[in-house]
Amino acid sequence: DDCALFESLAAQQAQEFARWRKPQPLTTLQVCERAIVAGLAPSHPFFDAAAAALGDTVVTRGSSGRALTGAAIVRSLAYGHERPLRWLFRRAASMDKVRPPSATESERALSGLRFDVPLRPLIVDLGCGFGTSLLTVLSRTDSFNVLG
Repeated sequence: DDCALFESLAAQQAQEFARWRKPQPLTTLQVCERAIVAGLAPSHPFFDAAAAALGDTVVTRGSSGRALTGAAIVRSLAYGHERPLRWLFRRAASMDKVRPPSATESERALSGLRFDVPLRPLIVDLGCGFGTSLLTVLSRTDSFNVLG
């Protein structure tokens, strides 16, 4: 089960954060950004462990010149936050592009398409990313039919 595997990986990384003898801000923030992009909820204990590992370590200064701690940055992460989205963009830009399906292949795939509640509005994800936007919508409501 993917969810069980994902939970296990998050728990293992949280233990790794606790094991580190000194803060590792860059690595910690990168791991947290990727976890957010992968769909781990910001309220997950994984992020508490990351914030605890960073403590009051100053990582950067914000645009106001105010010092920002690694823990504060970790606690502010969300899917729409700039840091995870920058990582997602860099990852998508580096991926090999694939040939789109032919019209015949598309028609064949769509001809067998059936929804449980056909009258719901349809959201079509055209596939220019990892599908995480679609997953975010679906995590909030199931009142749409989704094709992506």
